[in-house]
Amino acid sequence: MSDSAQLSIFLITGFLGSGKTTLLNRIVSSPEFKAKHSALLINDAGPVNIDAKIFRGKAKEVRAVTGGCVCCVNPEEMKSTLLEFSANPEIQEVWIEASGIAETDDILDRLMDYPLPQKTVIKEIIHVLDAESFSGWFSNGVGQKQQIALANRVLVNKVDRIKPAALEKMIQEIQAWNPRALVQPTVRCDADFSIAPSSPPVGSSYQEKKWSSHAVWKTVWIPQPEPQSLKSVEQFLQQLPNEVYRAKGFIRSNEKGSPTYFIQKVGIHAEVISWKYEGEVKEYGLVLLGRGEKMKLV
Repeated sequence: MSDSAQLSIFLITGFLGSGKTTLLNRIVSSPEFKAKHSALLINDAGPVNIDAKIFRGKAKEVRAVTGGCVCCVNPEEMKSTLLEFSANPEIQEVWIEASGIAETDDILDRLMDYPLPQKTVIKEIIHVLDAESFSGWFSNGVGQKQQIALANRVLVNKVDRIKPAALEKMIQEIQAWNPRALVQPTVRCDADFSIAPSSPPVGSSYQEKKWSSHAVWKTVWIPQPEPQSLKSVEQFLQQLPNEVYRAKGFIRSNEKGSPTYFIQKVGIHAEVISWKYEGEVKEYGLVLLGRGEKMKLV
């Protein structure tokens, strides 16, 4: 990359379980994705970055920021990583998957730190929301309205789980919050990216600092080095307190051949999803994320 060229930044935001990882997987799996000229920066609030392991080898560079939101835990790490990417002539764009409890404006504040504005340009802010949970406490708790207002593409995901009238009302509310954004209803984040937003993302005019609401969230890492039955893992997850909103990780099954499964659970009433994982795993276990005193019970 020449000195005059700027690194293109694509920021994916959205609350826990909205579909950010599903979206990023679709993007890196599409024939249009420039794997040899792209980098992924994966932020995970848990102590083990599960998503970064999933995307290993899918781009020229895959980096993890773990243990909290990239905007407040180690902002210098994000800054130094992006400057390193901008100095690499082979990397033209970076896709940042924000933590599910991050706030968009805090991340944008970090992207305005000198000399990032001279080295990078924010092409898109893509906000993914769970249509089924749009009105829930977990969405409102991280300022869904403020995050939507800063995006220039909004994916209303999981629309197959709500009625058409509810979807229409939801889209009207989103457009009232942000008339500039391209709003796309999706199932499993299957969006048409050939349609470009007509407006750029919000720039640096938002820069008033405030307290971050994600300070109330807690994470717990539960190691599971020994093989487990899928049934026992599912029973454990279903019996968690309602305050534990998100769970994901890798476990080794006690089935023949000891296959590895990627496990995730989202929301209070969501099903446990598991699928076989063929990549290398060094740490088996589950990351739990929630808020309140009951997190101490797990």
